[in-house]
Amino acid sequence: MTIGQIKSARRTLEVFEMFATVQKPLSVTAIAKRMSMPQSSTSELLQSLVTLGYLDHDVQARTYYPTLRIGILSTWMYQRHEQFGDIPAQMSEVAEVTGENVLLAMRNGINSQYVLGQLAGRPNEFCVENGELKPLTSCASGWALLAYESDQEIGKIVRRVQAEAECELHRRTAACALEGVKKFRERGYAVSSGHSKEGVSGVAIRLRQPGSRTQLALSVSGPIERIEHKKTTILNALCAFNSKLYHDRISLVPKSEVLSAAER
Repeated sequence: MTIGQIKSARRTLEVFEMFATVQKPLSVTAIAKRMSMPQSSTSELLQSLVTLGYLDHDVQARTYYPTLRIGILSTWMYQRHEQFGDIPAQMSEVAEVTGENVLLAMRNGINSQYVLGQLAGRPNEFCVENGELKPLTSCASGWALLAYESDQEIGKIVRRVQAEAECELHRRTAACALEGVKKFRERGYAVSSGHSKEGVSGVAIRLRQPGSRTQLALSVSGPIERIEHKKTTILNALCAFNSKLYHDRISLVPKSEVLSAAER
């Protein structure tokens, strides 16, 4: 496979990741801007996906939107891993309860990669794109994903991030990984504060996946002060998520801190 073919395949997948984030029809101009592509190249790519039946083109509105063919491609995964079919709807519930962005991440090498986001409707605040990578060592979801690695292996990842990360903040905060993982092991959730992005905090849990090699974590992210103020509400929402997903209750906060339904 040539470099050009790899780039074309990546761009195609990025189109669908973009729609998973915005969840609405977009014009070719808007798509080109979001993907930082020339409009002519974007138009050519979109027309190819229309021809293949993966996108619908509304001629009057001049917008594009994924067809059901995309959804059908993944139905076998939902059937095989039944409990994970409800994740998007349950993430929306967490976003509604907390008023903050909710992100599903998986491990991708030494990175935490965001595969699905449910945004809380705050367009002017920080936003994570589907597919975005963050070092495992510098975010709450990464610490949750590293929880079952040995301290020795985590140390190796820390050194790689410090040597390879392009972002100076990520190189600097990589050293916090061992402490972040230690706290996750003690209490069942991880909390980052400005480690991945200045002024942004995250609270994350790890999702169990019997029989699957894919490692997933769920996090709630937003401005540090707001996340700290809502921490108990967030932890209760994550508890409820676990309860619905696995049909068992996993407490993430001491009973004295758990809010009753009337207090929420």
